[in-house]
Amino acid sequence: MWEKPCALLSGILAVVAPDWLLAHNEAEWVERYRHRIEESRLPKSEADRLVLAEVMGEDGWKILSAVFNPLAPAFLREVLAVQILR
Repeated sequence: MWEKPCALLSGILAVVAPDWLLAHNEAEWVERYRHRIEESRLPKSEADRLVLAEVMGEDGWKILSAVFNPLAPAFLREVLAVQILR
């Protein structure tokens, strides 16, 4: 699942570029990632779990796409976590 890589990437970007991350944050991410996802917090049905996994994957791609936007600060693309997730 994307939860851990996204949390790691967001955490690192929050340190190296907090204003940039805040400007590229989506309101629903706060609620979605407020707590760690544990087995007990996952949706019960397999279909709902798949939907959640897809949403988290889309969130990760949104962050990475914003990082690789030519208007984003170039140093963001040099962050090791960004390079690994790329």
